[in-house]
Amino acid sequence: MSVVATYTSILVFFSALPPYLRKVLGVSEEMLFLLSVANSSTSTTIYAIVRRLGLGYQTLWRIHIAALTARVVLFLLPIPLKSLPTNNVVPLLVGLYIGIGATWAFIGSVQQVIMVSISEPERRDERLGQLNAAMSIGSIFGCSIASVLGYLGYETLFVTASVLMVGAVALNIAAYRSVAR
Repeated sequence: MSVVATYTSILVFFSALPPYLRKVLGVSEEMLFLLSVANSSTSTTIYAIVRRLGLGYQTLWRIHIAALTARVVLFLLPIPLKSLPTNNVVPLLVGLYIGIGATWAFIGSVQQVIMVSISEPERRDERLGQLNAAMSIGSIFGCSIASVLGYLGYETLFVTASVLMVGAVALNIAAYRSVAR
C-alpha cells in the first residue's frame, strides 16, 4: 500500500505541474525541458554517490521516509510561485526541481533495494514484480485522480498530492516498524 500511495501522490503532482508552469507561470517549453534535466541529473548524481556508500537497507529506508516527508512540502511549493514576478520564478523552479531530483534518488531506486533486502531469496523476483505492479497501480490512480479533480484547479491538485504523500509517509513508517521488529 505504501508504494501505491507514493506513486499516486507523485502522479497527481506531476500531472498538474507542467501545465501549471506553462499556463499559470508562463514557463517556456524549453525551460520545462531544462528543469527536467536538472531533476534527472541531480537524482542520478546523488544516487551514484549514495550507492558507493554501501548503506544498509534500514538506513536507506529511513532516508527514503525523510525524502517522502520532504515531498510533502515540495508538492506545495508551486502554489505561492504564482504571486511572484516571472523573472523571480525561474531560480525558484530550478531549486524545486533539484529538490525533487534529490528526493527521487531516495524514492524510486531505494524501494527496490528495500524490497530485495527484506524478501526471502526464493521470492525476490515475485516481490519485485509486486513492487512494479504497485508502482503502476499508483501511477494509474494518480493520473485518474488528477483528471477527476483537475476542474478544481491546480492548487487543489498540489494540496491533494501533498496530503496523499502524508499518507504514504505514514504507511512507510508503519512498514518500517513492522520489518524492524
